[in-house]
Parts: sequence; C-alpha cells; structure tokens
Amino acid sequence: MNQFMHAGLTVYKNDIRNFYIDILGFKTEKDFQLNADLAENIFHIKDSPEVYHLNKDEITLELFVFSGYKQNQIFQHLCFQMDNCDEIYKKAYEKNYWTFCRTNSQNKTTYFIRDNMNNLLELKDN
Repeated sequence: MNQFMHAGLTVYKNDIRNFYIDILGFKTEKDFQLNADLAENIFHIKDSPEVYHLNKDEITLELFVFSGYKQNQIFQHLCFQMDNCDEIYKKAYEKNYWTFCRTNSQNKTTYFIRDNMNNLLELKDN
C-alpha cells in the first residue's frame, strides 16, 4: 500500500506555536536537531536545524526552523511510503536524477530523489 507520509516545510520558530499549534491545532509529536552532515547530503544546506514533527488527525508536518543563514535555505520535501523504493531509486539513478540513500540504526533505508526542478521526494519502504 502506498501512502503520503509527511510534508516538510521551512518555518520561523515562533510560527510553530503561534500558527501550527495555536491556530491550526497541530500537536507536537517530537523534536530534534538534524545532523549537519545529513542536512548537507540531503538538502545541500550546511546547517543543523531544529526539526519538529507535528500531527493532526491523518496529517503530519515536518517543520525545519529557518536559521536565517541564507534566504534560499529551504527544507521543503514530500515523503511517501511506497512499495519497491529501491527499484524507484535505481530507475532515478539510471536516468541521471540526483539520488541519495541512508540506512539508519534500525537498518531501515530511506531514499531521496530530486526531479529537474529540484523538488525533493523522500521514499520509505512499506
């Protein structure tokens, strides 16, 4: 079964509480600091931003706090849980699209691919 997992957005820190929680009614699931090397490998940004996962009903947002380092510093992406992510990744690689994969400590691999307009997709296996 394929499903939409989350949308990643770059936000100002005060909007997390004031807008996403107080106005839209999201609740914080977790927060963490993104490793600078990982941020550079995935997003091509040399930074270690704060990241907040917020949920409401069936919607999950992954909010990256804007540090003010550069105006074009954005972490926007879409995340999908899909069947056969490794095959999708290989096809993108073979067609010369930008690709990156990462295996975490639980031995789960996450795949990242970009289209020619620089839209980033994060793919996770079912």
